[in-house]
Amino acid sequence: MINATAGILTLNSSRNLFRCLNSVRNFKEIIILDGGSIDSTLNIAKNFNCKILSQYKDYKFKNKKIKNFSGVRNQIVNNSKYDLVLMLDSDEELSNFNNRFIDYISRSILNKKKNYCCLVKRMPTFKNITYKKSNLFPEYQPRIVFKSNLKGFIKDVHEKPLSKNKKLSELKTEKI
Repeated sequence: MINATAGILTLNSSRNLFRCLNSVRNFKEIIILDGGSIDSTLNIAKNFNCKILSQYKDYKFKNKKIKNFSGVRNQIVNNSKYDLVLMLDSDEELSNFNNRFIDYISRSILNKKKNYCCLVKRMPTFKNITYKKSNLFPEYQPRIVFKSNLKGFIKDVHEKPLSKNKKLSELKTEKI
């Protein structure tokens, strides 16, 4: 088991959620932060023994879409049991290699002493085709954070984590 929390944002995510949850089943804690699903999303989450929370109303538009991404990220971090927190969307999934790498980070004392987050390369994929020449590539997103080194996320859109200590840095990883 990976000594970490996987935090997943959902809203009527039943089409993709099983694959996502199956890919993080080795995490000791999985938090579903739901925006008000009316499909089978929550039933799928219950089958994986997820901790299910509701997104705060202040963080959503009237149509239930997220307007404050920092707010929902902070909500996941504040409710996580473990220091290492992975942020995922419900239509994303991890490979076994990625799980092993995150397990390594969760056990690495040196990484925790030096870093407050991991920047993960975003690879846009549609219908199993990775678009390496898109306008989004390469883009790095803060997807893994050390809760104990994090002050919190800022900015409603394109959220950014803030370190508690200026000596800590971001770990840029190509591995995930």
